[in-house]
Amino acid sequence: MKKNVLMTVLCLFSLIFMTVGHADTAMPLDKIVAVVKNHVITQDQLMVEVNRVKQEIVAHGQQPPPNNVLMRQVLNKMISDDLQIQLAKRMKVTITDKHLDATIQQIAKHNHIAVNVMLSTIQAHGMSIKAYRAMLRKQLTIHKLQGKIVARRVKVTKQDIAKVKEVLLTHGDANTEYHLLNILLPLPAVPTSAQITTTKAKAKKIIAELRQGKPFSQIAIAQSGGQQALQGGDLGWRRMAGLPDIFAKAVKHMKINQVSAAIRTGNGFHILKLIAKRNKNFGQKVIEYHVRQIYLKKSNLLSADQIRQRMQRLRKLLKQGESFAKLAKQSSQDEKSATKGGDMGWLIAGQVSNTFAQYMQALPNDGISQPFESANGWHIIQVVGKKTVNNSSAYLDYEAKQLAFQKKFVEKKQLWLQQLRSGTYIKTFLN
Repeated sequence: MKKNVLMTVLCLFSLIFMTVGHADTAMPLDKIVAVVKNHVITQDQLMVEVNRVKQEIVAHGQQPPPNNVLMRQVLNKMISDDLQIQLAKRMKVTITDKHLDATIQQIAKHNHIAVNVMLSTIQAHGMSIKAYRAMLRKQLTIHKLQGKIVARRVKVTKQDIAKVKEVLLTHGDANTEYHLLNILLPLPAVPTSAQITTTKAKAKKIIAELRQGKPFSQIAIAQSGGQQALQGGDLGWRRMAGLPDIFAKAVKHMKINQVSAAIRTGNGFHILKLIAKRNKNFGQKVIEYHVRQIYLKKSNLLSADQIRQRMQRLRKLLKQGESFAKLAKQSSQDEKSATKGGDMGWLIAGQVSNTFAQYMQALPNDGISQPFESANGWHIIQVVGKKTVNNSSAYLDYEAKQLAFQKKFVEKKQLWLQQLRSGTYIKTFLN
């Protein structure tokens, strides 16, 4: 039971954080295995991560690849993470302790376990709470960085949303989810004809091995250049409307356990395997909230404490009977809602950030929240009313927008990581 709990609670952003193992004492310590811009990765650090990943692979009932192959793949992932963490530091992207604590609480709640029990289980399997928090903070930082950089590059048009809505409303498989595995054989941003020919030939060879019965996950762990390589290429459950068009075109004709032909995209050749399908009813009753807000942007001129204090003064005035609409017009920095007295209209939880949703859902009618921080600023909200609706148009619009965004975000993220690596000095020293 405890092992199952550990496997579940350490899962975040499609990464499963298992016990950190000890470095192989037979290997020399502190040898540099990679230089990434102005930072180094040592062999000791690499072997700690290799042992962690190896434990994760075994826990999933899979056979780890040879150590030299696993070391190369793990180092590749460490380099990618290191590049992003260095960039996050330069851009001053940070995760507060409050944000980290809230995430840990969310993970525990999602897995129906008390936080103290979850943390005790992690410690019992050899990972200190300090190490767990550091690992979680790192992944949250990368996620936040990608949101700042990649999300801004994604432009979702009305046509994109309309196309997804059409799939959701009219296609017979709109409620079908597909469990997919993926192997990516990457290409440079501007590949030569020789590189394309060589990589395509490699893809054909891998496809032949897969169709002869070689385990997909084993090849993905050893050879894939995708973000999910160390998870066996597992993309999880995806809806057709949320897949890149070129993937969707292949998947809709695939049978269970079928391996696709090589699929050429902007970042290389992909090989997909469909391992399961399931139907899920996404039509649902949802609660809509009529919300007003006072919003203050984060500023280089004011500290977080100064903004919080200003928000506390505004809330005090509201509790003393001051008009919310009046204060919103005077003080809110949200251009869309300020002129309307802070009125944001009717919202569902999926249309706002997780933090915003938590405060919104917890408030009674006419309740006023404490000031809280989001990614871009500070909020005080008031829930004016609530209503339950069936298959609301707001939910459908949001769902279509999210799926359209997801399709483009995945593609943009892979290209951005490719560009990030190609523009940075990286030197590895593995044999």
